Amino acid sequence: MDRRIDLDRARREAKALLCAARAGDAESLARMRAEREPRLADAQRAVANDLGEPSWPGLARRVEAEARADVDELLHAVFAASTALRVLAPTPATVPFYERWGSASCATCPTASSTCCRRTA
Repeated sequence: MDRRIDLDRARREAKALLCAARAGDAESLARMRAEREPRLADAQRAVANDLGEPSWPGLARRVEAEARADVDELLHAVFAASTALRVLAPTPATVPFYERWGSASCATCPTASSTCCRRTA
């Protein structure tokens, strides 16, 4: 099973990493660039690397692509289901007359008149 990335969680992790590095945590500082003060961009790059991407923008593109793929998969499933329903749904030719137009035994109408609620125009 593939692991979906929560970009908001990754942002929080990057901010926590930056905070720890600024507080002097050696492990956090080791993940940052040594030649300058810790920056948010360095923390974001470190988190992106942990998640398998070389950069933060690359991570954001991956998350977007996964979200688009999820939407595409959902739309495909909905389309397939609606197509199946159209194929399997009864047509007027296969439904008995009394079920289409109502009858004396129509459960939703007080009478089986021409204004039956099941009658379609």
